[in-house]
Amino acid sequence: FEEPPMPRYQVSICLPALKTLRHAVDRLKNLSNYLILSANNSGNFNLEVETDDVSIRTHFKDLDNPVVENCRASEQPEDVEHMISARVDIRKFGQFLQAQQINPTRIVCNILENRAVHCFVLHEDMHLQYFLPVVVR
Repeated sequence: FEEPPMPRYQVSICLPALKTLRHAVDRLKNLSNYLILSANNSGNFNLEVETDDVSIRTHFKDLDNPVVENCRASEQPEDVEHMISARVDIRKFGQFLQAQQINPTRIVCNILENRAVHCFVLHEDMHLQYFLPVVVR
């Protein structure tokens, strides 16, 4: 089996504990069908839902930004504070968070602005890859 080619991502970030993320997403999915994932190269990660009446954002800070082979410096934003975002189906992201059952050692999320979300679940000598479809407004 040959892995598909990977796009060049603008930001790569290690996610916080899946249990924490899952709890936040479970609360947010009652408000909207879509979730906006945002991250930057200074270790910030946001989960956000928007409706006509309200906008709610959960912030995570001081996360690691691992070096990713397929992410060129020229494609990363010059401003490390600039948030790169992608909108995904909140239920599909919730399904991804079920990976906590394998007790991963690390989860890395790669984002290409409004085009792709690619997550790695790392556990000892195995890793799982998830491609989450991006929903364009």
